[in-house]
Amino acid sequence: MEDLRVKGILSRVEQDCTRVFGSNLVGVYVHGSVAFGCFCWENSDIDLLVVTKEEPGLSEKEAFLCALLQLDAQCPEKGLEFSVVLEKYCRDFVYPTPFELHFSNAHKAGLLAGVKDGAEVRSAPYLKAAGGERRICADAVREYCRGMRGTDKDLAAHFTVLRSAGVVLCGKEIAEVFGEVPREAYLDSIWEDVAGAGDEIAENPVYVVLNLCRVLAFLKEGLVCSKAQGGEWALENLPGNFSGRRVVERAAECYRTGEKFFAGNRLVAGRTNCRPPAEQLSAETEIAETEISTDELRVFAEAMLTQICRARECGKQVVCQDA
Repeated sequence: MEDLRVKGILSRVEQDCTRVFGSNLVGVYVHGSVAFGCFCWENSDIDLLVVTKEEPGLSEKEAFLCALLQLDAQCPEKGLEFSVVLEKYCRDFVYPTPFELHFSNAHKAGLLAGVKDGAEVRSAPYLKAAGGERRICADAVREYCRGMRGTDKDLAAHFTVLRSAGVVLCGKEIAEVFGEVPREAYLDSIWEDVAGAGDEIAENPVYVVLNLCRVLAFLKEGLVCSKAQGGEWALENLPGNFSGRRVVERAAECYRTGEKFFAGNRLVAGRTNCRPPAEQLSAETEIAETEISTDELRVFAEAMLTQICRARECGKQVVCQDA
């Protein structure tokens, strides 16, 4: 956590959790790219798990969500992602895992949609949106907190990462709180994240490519790794004649630097200011040399999914080859 901006955000989160949940708080834990040490402000979000002894009340959920929304303007573009989970489900693992509250950037639109002219608004929370900063109405927050409760398969992956590389922001040690996650639950969780790779890779190539790599790394060697580490593993272990190597190389570079990923004639998955207008690959020859087509991305996804499925079925190491 070398980025001072991230340290400042996490300090605020710790204070807010302690203030809102009080003696009900078991601990606050950091996972994802921050914990793995490969956080990139342009490409990463900040992943958190909040553990409580008992179910928080609706007013506590509202207060906590509003407190974190106040941090939104200080956060990276991909924002904060957090889940509030009961201690009993962390210690004695259940799959899919129940959660008490969840929030990520994907839910911003729903909260903004709840804002109406003349509606009651909280005094402080704002969200970054395409049209600038906007207030969140109290009714939207209340309804969100009332309805955002259920089960989440992703928590199996989050718990596994915590046990491998997590960071305690405050509270009990990880080993005291989080019990072992069965291999099949973890595998099913990460499989859910890549099962639609063939359809999703063109829209989000960096995320999908590196996720495919880390799923295969787990199946072949039992490695629990970040997206960045998954890309590194693939480049070290994929055969030299595997045509998808340049896809992995480009995705890994974009993730590390925040550059855009060129797919066909579109720019996707990267920061908006990484390349000045004068340097937007205007020469056709340069485009031809650096561009990776959407068809090439889909072929890569199909090849990787084939290998993942084979490895999952036979439970032993496989050799990657072109599909």
